[in-house]
Amino acid sequence: MDFSVIDTETLKAWHVEALRALQSLSIGRREVSLSYSTPGSGRSGTYSATNRDELAQWIGLLADALAARGELQQRRPRRRAIGIRF
Repeated sequence: MDFSVIDTETLKAWHVEALRALQSLSIGRREVSLSYSTPGSGRSGTYSATNRDELAQWIGLLADALAARGELQQRRPRRRAIGIRF
């Protein structure tokens, strides 16, 4: 999906909505529905525990798009260098 035609506030709203949907699935709700519209098209999706990975992927795409705009920092664990001595 081309996120360049979508304004930042809309991306933020979609990200929050998707995170809430994932939270709902995590606490036992059977399914959640999300909908979003882009210029020229509208889409919706229903997610359940069986396709939770697709929802997580959608959240990742939104997070990456926001991070590219400097609106969201991707938190990734930092790894220390390991040293090996023989």
